[in-house]
Amino acid sequence: MAEVMLNELRHAISQYKFTITSKDDPQLLRLKQLVRDHNARVRSVARRFNRYSSNQLLRVSLMARGKRRDKYGKRLHHNCDSNLQHKYASRFDVYIHADSSGNYELSEEIKTGLTSSQQRKIKQLYFNRLKQEWEDEKYLRTKGVYISHIDGNKVHMSYDKYIAAARAAHPNMPKATFKRMFRA
Repeated sequence: MAEVMLNELRHAISQYKFTITSKDDPQLLRLKQLVRDHNARVRSVARRFNRYSSNQLLRVSLMARGKRRDKYGKRLHHNCDSNLQHKYASRFDVYIHADSSGNYELSEEIKTGLTSSQQRKIKQLYFNRLKQEWEDEKYLRTKGVYISHIDGNKVHMSYDKYIAAARAAHPNMPKATFKRMFRA
């Protein structure tokens, strides 16, 4: 069963709800259901009245708590000091936050008429284009063609011209930093 741990520190964290030892805890499952029902009502009202004021959608998050080092002092995983992975947790703190991506997607749906799924497909398409552009630029560099951004436009140039343009744009940059950034 969930254990509510209130102390001076916890009063400062308004999103904190309680601590559990299992993800199957009845209170956690009940809280998740309440948040799901709340979000469904918010979406329904927003769609019905074609109006939405931000930060009404909520999400439940679990923060893993427990030992971060093994008995020899070795870290359990590479970033355990800042974010303990759930598989190593002995307990979880339960929080309720405003769902920033959900709130953004719902406000965009009201503005544009595009569902969250359609919005994600568009974002994925743009990201795929961006990845292809990076691959194309990498290929061009292997052929001696470099890209510089001059006045907001992409300009293709040889390596020598690229380095000269970069040096002109950054005249006071230390040589070591310049070499690292522009591989000169």
